[in-house]
Amino acid sequence: MAALDLGGGFAVTRDAIVATALTGTGARGLASPITVDARLDADASAWVHSLGADAGRRMRSLKQVHGATVVDAGALADGRVPEADGAWTSSARDILIVRTADCAALWLVDPRRRVALLHVGWRGAAVGIIRRAVHALAQQGSDPAALVAAAGPHIRRCCFEVGSEVATHFDKIEGAVNPPEVLKTRTRAGTVSLDLAAIIATQLREAGVRSAATHIAAACTRCSGGMLHSYRRNGQGGPLMGSIGFLE
Repeated sequence: MAALDLGGGFAVTRDAIVATALTGTGARGLASPITVDARLDADASAWVHSLGADAGRRMRSLKQVHGATVVDAGALADGRVPEADGAWTSSARDILIVRTADCAALWLVDPRRRVALLHVGWRGAAVGIIRRAVHALAQQGSDPAALVAAAGPHIRRCCFEVGSEVATHFDKIEGAVNPPEVLKTRTRAGTVSLDLAAIIATQLREAGVRSAATHIAAACTRCSGGMLHSYRRNGQGGPLMGSIGFLE
């Protein structure tokens, strides 16, 4: 199939969702298409193998807990799966992977030097995973202003209905909290629309990443016409999108 533009530097083909925003950075960003459930390592590995991306590389899985821990993948013993929601590497031998189904996969690339990949939902954003990841790269010598950021498909404000207990974490971020009229469907009283893209963009800027180097997919996982996995559409235990990042 011809590539379908998802906006914000992402396109989907039959085999993968491609972070075209990372072209020329020395890193690749790919996510599994709707035909692949990457919940299990075996299925994710089969998809990665089908792309030919695993040659000479090892997959670095995480036990995601919606937190702010970001680990050095190169320092992990083979087979170790730490509780973390982000990883970085400076080795072309590592394939970083996170799983999402409404949260965003966020790639951070220091061109031709290192790459980080994060699982960012509202909980991770609230506890500062973006700031933590940029700081981890800066400790290795990366300049935040030189980073390229790309946030993959996630639930957009048209479908991200939250209560006040969630919205209060982000009420100081311009554009993050929107009136319920923005929602395509409202399921209960007292809710508002949350814009995760606005949160990610603001937190990246506050961490020192340039707005001109920040790219965010425009497609909404919830109302994409079944083109993307969505927790809010499929429910708990449903299929997950696997997003990978590696140095070329």
